[in-house]
Amino acid sequence: MRIRIFELETGGAIRETCHRSSGRGSVRVFTPATEAAGEPDAVYLLAETGRTVCYEITLPAKTGRRATEEILYNELSERLPVEPESVRWFYRPDGGNRFQVCAVQHSEIDRVLAVAAQHALKFDRLVPAALAKTPEELLRVVAPEPLPEEFRPVRFRRWKVAYALLLLLLLSLLIPMFAGKYRAFSVEHRKLTAVRESLSSALRKERSEYGRLSADRELLEEIRNARIGWDGIAPALGVLTKRLPPSMWVSGLAANDRMVDLTVSAAEDDANFYKTIGDSDYYSIVSLRKSREADRRTLFMVKLRGNQID
Repeated sequence: MRIRIFELETGGAIRETCHRSSGRGSVRVFTPATEAAGEPDAVYLLAETGRTVCYEITLPAKTGRRATEEILYNELSERLPVEPESVRWFYRPDGGNRFQVCAVQHSEIDRVLAVAAQHALKFDRLVPAALAKTPEELLRVVAPEPLPEEFRPVRFRRWKVAYALLLLLLLSLLIPMFAGKYRAFSVEHRKLTAVRESLSSALRKERSEYGRLSADRELLEEIRNARIGWDGIAPALGVLTKRLPPSMWVSGLAANDRMVDLTVSAAEDDANFYKTIGDSDYYSIVSLRKSREADRRTLFMVKLRGNQID
């Protein structure tokens, strides 16, 4: 692990050192001139701070990190000579449930951060010098409160640029491909829409024809039930049916001797209906009424007098 340490002394001087820790915890020191190539894995700001107090706290038993921090903070709050909200605190585990706990007043932390901002320093963690005398101790320090985001270093800039370029390349390849698929989909969608509209139109036409046929069948049933002779009524019905437009059909019939009551259903109103059916050699119009149904059909009630044809 490669680490870089900015040491901020009391007079404001900054000294930079580099260290590499092995897996066993031993540390070798590198000067900036002999620093290993590549970016460090962690950067620390080790600062000499005033208004700082340190305590050694031993816990009765081992607990999880969150519970440990809560207990340490409560113990620190009881020992502080000031309000705990006025300090930023840090701790370092020393093994055996022993911890070194350090508290620094916010005004002192603000002073250190102001100096770091003047020198444009970027670091992962701020550590009071009172809590870390060696690089080994520095690595064990925990800061429960995070740093302001503007002080965090931007790592692996070259890799991020390469990833961004790779992403742009992938997008430049994928966008035309998806655009082509979308155009093909749009063409097929328009075809399916046209087919659906055609089928819907045909279905509406078939339903209309079915309604006409159903009305004709009901009319025939009424004629059979009324026991009307075909010789007297067939010619009149034949002439009248031929005069009706496609949007009209006979939906009801009743006859008494030479008087015939017809009900004509129409998909839409026709102001010239009287002229449409007119009188003929086979019948004369006695009366004509019309009404509007809930399903928007118009019903014409026609009373005819059959004429005797020699």
